[in-house]
Amino acid sequence: MALTSMETKFCKLPLDFEALLSEDVENSRLASCSEIESIDQFIELLISTAPGEHAFDKEFGCEIFFLDFESIVSHTRWEGQFSEYITKAITRHEKRLTGVNVRV
Repeated sequence: MALTSMETKFCKLPLDFEALLSEDVENSRLASCSEIESIDQFIELLISTAPGEHAFDKEFGCEIFFLDFESIVSHTRWEGQFSEYITKAITRHEKRLTGVNVRV
């Protein structure tokens, strides 16, 4: 897995709109974070979103929500599908990473 750049500042999630809209212009900024923290936050958002849940991008999200945790036929097969869904979501939506490899 390779990162694209370490110089840029990124907005930290969750966004603090109260601070952004503050009348105190000197301190009305969004908190920032490193690229690694930004990627971590984005992947957490991606994995916790079901495909079709995002109004503006119906493909955004991770298909792990389609796995049936109650009827696991083969543990190995389930792990493989789980890894595949996460890899597919990260590869499709997190363009700052290349060579994504997920192991469970």
